[in-house]
Amino acid sequence: MSRAPWLAMLALTMSVHCQDAGALDRDRPFQDLVADRWSVEHGLPQVTVYAIAQDDGGYLWVGTQKGIARFDGHRFVAYGAEQGIGATPTNVAHAVRAADGTLWFLHDRGLLSYRDGVVTRHEDRLPGAGAVDLAVAPDGLLLATRDGLQRIVDGTRAEQVAGTPAIGSVVVDASGRTWLGAGAAILEQQGSRWVVHPLPATDGASLAVTALAAGPERLWVGTTNGLYAFDQREARFAPIEGTAGAAIAVVLATASGEVWAGGPDSLFRTHDGHRAVRIDTALLGASPWITALFEDRDFNLWVGTRTDGLMRLSDGWIDRKILLHADQPQVAWSVERAPDGSLLAGSERGVYRIASAAVTRIVPPGDLPNPVAYELAFDDRDRLWIGTRSGLARRAYPDGAVETLADFAGLQVNAIVHGSAGTSWFGTHDGLVIGDHDAFERVAIAPGTPANRVRGVLPEADGSLLLATEGGVRRWREGRVETPAWAAPVDQAFVTAVDRLAPDMLLVSTVDRGFGVVHGDALRMVADDPTLRRLTAWGARTTRGQVFLSSAEGIVTFPLEQLRRFAVEGKGALDWRVPASIDGNLRGSVRARCCNGGGRSRIAIDDYRVWLPTIESVIAIDLDDLDRAVETPVPHIESVASDDVRRDVLADRQPVVLSGDRRDLAVAYTAIAHRDPKGLRFFYRLDGFDADWVDAGVRREAFYTNLPAGRFTFRVRAESAARIGSAQDATIEVTVPPRWHERTGSRVGLLLLVLAGALLAALATVRWREKAYAMREARLRAEVEQRTMELAHANAELRDANRALAQESETDPLTGLPNRRWLLNHLGEWLRGADGATGEDDCALLLMFDLDRFKDINARHGHAAGDALLRQFGASLRQSAGPDGTVVRWGGEEFLLVQRGVPRAQSAARVVALWRAAQEHLHPAPDGTPIVLPSSVGYSLWPLARGATGVPWSVALEMADAAAWRVHAEARNGWGGLLLADGADPALLSGGIVGRLDALLRGGVLVWERIGAGARPPA
Repeated sequence: MSRAPWLAMLALTMSVHCQDAGALDRDRPFQDLVADRWSVEHGLPQVTVYAIAQDDGGYLWVGTQKGIARFDGHRFVAYGAEQGIGATPTNVAHAVRAADGTLWFLHDRGLLSYRDGVVTRHEDRLPGAGAVDLAVAPDGLLLATRDGLQRIVDGTRAEQVAGTPAIGSVVVDASGRTWLGAGAAILEQQGSRWVVHPLPATDGASLAVTALAAGPERLWVGTTNGLYAFDQREARFAPIEGTAGAAIAVVLATASGEVWAGGPDSLFRTHDGHRAVRIDTALLGASPWITALFEDRDFNLWVGTRTDGLMRLSDGWIDRKILLHADQPQVAWSVERAPDGSLLAGSERGVYRIASAAVTRIVPPGDLPNPVAYELAFDDRDRLWIGTRSGLARRAYPDGAVETLADFAGLQVNAIVHGSAGTSWFGTHDGLVIGDHDAFERVAIAPGTPANRVRGVLPEADGSLLLATEGGVRRWREGRVETPAWAAPVDQAFVTAVDRLAPDMLLVSTVDRGFGVVHGDALRMVADDPTLRRLTAWGARTTRGQVFLSSAEGIVTFPLEQLRRFAVEGKGALDWRVPASIDGNLRGSVRARCCNGGGRSRIAIDDYRVWLPTIESVIAIDLDDLDRAVETPVPHIESVASDDVRRDVLADRQPVVLSGDRRDLAVAYTAIAHRDPKGLRFFYRLDGFDADWVDAGVRREAFYTNLPAGRFTFRVRAESAARIGSAQDATIEVTVPPRWHERTGSRVGLLLLVLAGALLAALATVRWREKAYAMREARLRAEVEQRTMELAHANAELRDANRALAQESETDPLTGLPNRRWLLNHLGEWLRGADGATGEDDCALLLMFDLDRFKDINARHGHAAGDALLRQFGASLRQSAGPDGTVVRWGGEEFLLVQRGVPRAQSAARVVALWRAAQEHLHPAPDGTPIVLPSSVGYSLWPLARGATGVPWSVALEMADAAAWRVHAEARNGWGGLLLADGADPALLSGGIVGRLDALLRGGVLVWERIGAGARPPA
């Protein structure tokens, strides 16, 4: 191989990479990188990834203990006997790309090469188990072996390079020089001789070279005792600070100048070549062992591991993840911009100030009526108002004393809005509160109904207020409350917010009906798209012509003008995008445990970022990164199938000829976009057959049946989630030869035959007309009957599908237990039993289990183990519940157990038995150690008293939840109940207990039952 093409390829690669436009952001913390993982369950041939490379088409190739596989970001294609390469190669340890685009793989029996869709074995006269590394030099392939360096000629012959000892690694730098790792030294090629550079001596530690990587003017040397930089000009080693003592197995020098190094128990990242940051490998998996590192042409970092498969790390648009508390992530509920430009975050442990990435708690939980800072707002005096779950506080910002307002004692404050002239409005769980400086007046919206729980307040120009309530939208005007005519579509819905997007447009967010847009006197709900329809929406803000909608599933964006057109016309598709979703599975999204509801302050926007409260503290989405076009998908046609024969188009690009009788065609295609493969959308057409492009969505195969004779061109193009289309279409020619009767001569003869037949048919028409009419009538009658049967069958299938979808929506995907949706839809009917009968002294027992310190279990064993323990705990509760009980996954680590038909006199004993069963059940940890899951249990009874069926079961649920909260706060690993006091009127509780629990306890309506500080319950 000549030197010129090799150097030209390297120069081109360096020039492209050195643009550094897409390299991983050096300033972004490792935990903020987007991490995706693939393993055997996704099609990876084997869990250990030793080698990674990329071909000219953009496909990624991985080498494992069980062969090689091609990866397009969506699926793996393993290469073995089906691709004509014989037995599956084992222990594919290294992969390199030559100047001509050929990929070479080293395995334990020799070499494999890939070029133009074809994999070829090269095993004759090549070293077997002795080969340990592979590199590309200007004049051929180089193999590092236990017998020294060998050069591969034509992929079939190995020639020994004189003067080289047993070596363990080889690399070629930008100038074409070869470097070898041999024992405790590196060897530099200088013409025909080798210069030895011994590693610096260490105090008592054994030292050997394990990996090499070449960078500009420096060589990076991985050893059994850390990472070193070797200055080629001064021939001097320098240890990289922070890596001493670590066994380095693989080193990668990226195009941007970063260096990554990994090994059995470590991963390092260095920017300046002097100091390295040790990455917490727990972020990569349970116990990853780094075996391969690779940077693709789109600057994604790929990590191969011994135990956790393949991972990709890339920059997303999550600019920051602010941990409010260093010990562990905590739930954030609200965000608000302060007058000094800093950001305030309300959490479950008070209020924090975020400024220049420094986090300071400015209001501790003990200074608040309730530790949960649910809502934040500043007034025109720069006073910070803090709404909590059971009261309101305020303080002069930034360092005034915290003042608790007695008028709000026991009230959950959901929304705080300050107007001019000192007027303020507060949405609470017990109506609207209007304030004038220090005087407050409570306004009941609809006492005893969900509409009295006000979630949002929006002042209007005419002095009225739009109220978002748990029973729909209401308008308050001069002391009167009414329902706007346009709010009928959300009547009785749980409305979380009403936000003004523009002077003429509102957005209405709900929990159970998605969201809608108000223009003029019409509210139009976004209902066509199933993903948007199921959003639990919290609220919206507008910036840069985009609407950002915060929801329980993630953050969603829309062009403002598209929403306006939809609001005016009631139709038209929305080009929505999901920058971040809770699981990262929605098209175009990265994973972020977003987003939490709060009050008005559920989302904050400045000129550069969107700030959101989440269950893992606060995240910020970088608007510039979100707008930046980072990737153009490259489409490929992979295979075609006709007459049940499939052909690999990557290996054989010849036109397709459909010679069979059926003339059916199936085309499998894909596109390469490794940063967001899930976000790709495909369009295809068969020129000469399709009138327009077919929108295939995420589907990667096209089907045609009974094609006519002719010449066609199949085209496919792709579009990213950022609406970036592929630069050119992938195409393949398709020919369908005519059958004999479709040829010109055959058609002329057939025409003459048809004319003769028509003449004879005309002579017989009169005779057979009546018979034909009779036959036609019978046939039509039969067809009608057949269509009627088919329609009935289709309707039955549709009903079955709808039932299946309903069941899936009411099932918790982690534990398989019913979820809250099931509870809201069915619990009342279930409590009444199959026949609606209940014994006079019987009741239903409601127990809320709250697992204590479960976050510690996740931190110790990992989230996968935590999920497994949640499934086990739910299963054990379901077994304890028996045939007359049900268990609901309430959320997080909370479970609700309901048991009906319990004699009221035996209820306390039944609580004891169920709590003990949960305590005594041992759950295996990942290492086999049995774990006891301690829990705080609160219980209540329904009906609240004998014959008190007029009070809804939801009140008993609130009481059980309040009891569990008290046990968790005061005792942990205990149990307790909240019950109706003897002789108390149950009707006093018909409106629920939220916001007035303390008053009900003081008034003797409710009593606590056996609240213990962790003591075991009595026998």
